[in-house]
Amino acid sequence: MTRRPLKKTFSELKETLKKLRTGFDQLKLSVSGKLEPLGITEILESEVKSLLESLKSRLKAWQEQIKQKADIEKQIADIDSEVKRLDAVIDTQVKALTEKQTNLERLEKELARRGR
Repeated sequence: MTRRPLKKTFSELKETLKKLRTGFDQLKLSVSGKLEPLGITEILESEVKSLLESLKSRLKAWQEQIKQKADIEKQIADIDSEVKRLDAVIDTQVKALTEKQTNLERLEKELARRGR
């Protein structure tokens, strides 16, 4: 190869590298913006692997909490359902008791009238 094609190839490689670096910087900026709400304000290239592990760990913990929340919400719904069922049973028992008390009062009045 002569110097001219080598210079051209080198120039093209330099330009490609520049474009790749710009693309990388844009991706890094985008990722930084998405991680900022998680309290991650800086991404050091030397610590990307540990950052990824930390994010995976946080995701797993979050998923566990979501599962616990769903389980608790199901338990609450089950308890609410049981409370409603028991309220209905209590209402039925109160109505039956009220009817029996009314009937008892009526019978006592009749007995008192007969006893005179």
